[in-house]
Amino acid sequence: QKMGLKTDTFDELTRLVQMFPDSADAYAARAAYETEQKQYDIALFDWDEAIRRKPLKSGFVVSKADILISQYRMDEARQELNAAVKRGVPRYALKEWFDKCKK
Repeated sequence: QKMGLKTDTFDELTRLVQMFPDSADAYAARAAYETEQKQYDIALFDWDEAIRRKPLKSGFVVSKADILISQYRMDEARQELNAAVKRGVPRYALKEWFDKCKK
C-alpha cells in the first residue's frame, strides 16, 4: 500500500478475507482501505460484514457511520448508531457521531 500499488493492495486484502471469511478484522482492514480510496459503497458492505461478525465493536460502527455522515445520509447513520446501542454498544461511546447526525 505504501508503495502505491493500489490493485495489489486490494488483491491482498481480498485474499485475506477469502482466507479468513469469519474474521471481522479482515473485513475491517479491507473496508478501511476502500474508505481511504473513496470506494464508499463497497466499504459500507465490508463494514456491515465486520459489524455482523463483531457487533459490539464500536470502532466498526463509527467507521460506517462516518461514511454515511460524510455522504449526508444522516438518517441512515442514526439508524446504524441506534441499532448498535440496541445490540449493547454503550451510547456514550457513540455520542460524538450521534451529535454529528443532529447537524
